[in-house]
Amino acid sequence: MKKQMKRVIASLLVCFTLVGVFAQTKVDAATTLSNEQRIYNYLVGTMKLNTAGACGVLANIEYESNFRLGTISDGGTSYGICQWHKSRWTALKNYCKKNGLDPTTLNGQLAYLNYELNTKSYKKILNYIRSVDNTAKGAYNAGHYWCYYFEVPANRASKSVTRGNTAKNKYWKKYKGYNGKTISGSGSSSTSSSTSSTGSTFTRSLKTGVKGDDVKYIQRKLKALGYSISVDGSYGKGTAEVVKKFQKANGLKADGVCGSATWKAIVNAKSGQTTKTVTAVVIKKQPTKLTYKKGATLNTSGMKLKVTYSDGSTKEVTSGFTCTPNGKLNTVGKQKIVVSYEGITTGYYVTVQ
Repeated sequence: MKKQMKRVIASLLVCFTLVGVFAQTKVDAATTLSNEQRIYNYLVGTMKLNTAGACGVLANIEYESNFRLGTISDGGTSYGICQWHKSRWTALKNYCKKNGLDPTTLNGQLAYLNYELNTKSYKKILNYIRSVDNTAKGAYNAGHYWCYYFEVPANRASKSVTRGNTAKNKYWKKYKGYNGKTISGSGSSSTSSSTSSTGSTFTRSLKTGVKGDDVKYIQRKLKALGYSISVDGSYGKGTAEVVKKFQKANGLKADGVCGSATWKAIVNAKSGQTTKTVTAVVIKKQPTKLTYKKGATLNTSGMKLKVTYSDGSTKEVTSGFTCTPNGKLNTVGKQKIVVSYEGITTGYYVTVQ
């Protein structure tokens, strides 16, 4: 009888463990949405596109930036998920500044996209994308039209066909099952506070390994409170250690995890204080080495950046930035090196022989 009871207890423990693992897997999956998914949610949730229309936009964003927020191209003149060019890039920054948004975040860029499409110059495009049939053909038409009239790339006639086909054959197949509904998850709703411009509402626990605009917001807050911390949107060991220091100083459990209590304490700490943020970065002095042999490692020695802050102050820095690509350079020819400092990017060119 004792052996039988032990077997029953052991079986129950295994079941409870499996249920717990499955439940945690569901929670983790629900709280992690890619930029692509968050953009889809915004398009159907806030901008009221049907799935086919959203697929047309997604296909174009893939070709323009592959959903990377800080993408810079066209010799340093185009920026963001939609590659806003020259005056449109300036308009993006001005709009975000006026409305308390950050142009380097997905929320800032999507808010500007929505604003731009509702202006007189682009309203016709928005109306067309909203009107396409919610079918594979509608996805093709949306992708083609968006490329031809909104992105207007070189060789737009042929590229519009390519992007239309991508909308139909890739994104429509991927999203048609949602039938105009958003994808569930912490960043799913168009009104989700996890993508708010301030990040002031708690939505998920932040711990080592997670990334996002909410991480960047907490880092900015901590930096404004006097802590030494990098504002890169990645919750690494350094950020966890700073959070621990804050928790200890405020009588909270010092585990390095930014849960609801810690989040609230950080947001409310020294309320009314203006956060000093980086608004512009330019290369004042290029690195000494600009020519490389294929396979050589990038060397940024000698580079100096001029950083401008939201309060108008400036400083020169020689460290604390990241470069993309970093490490070995394997692409022969002229290559753009994107330099990022606290979420703001600039760049320079190297030659690989």
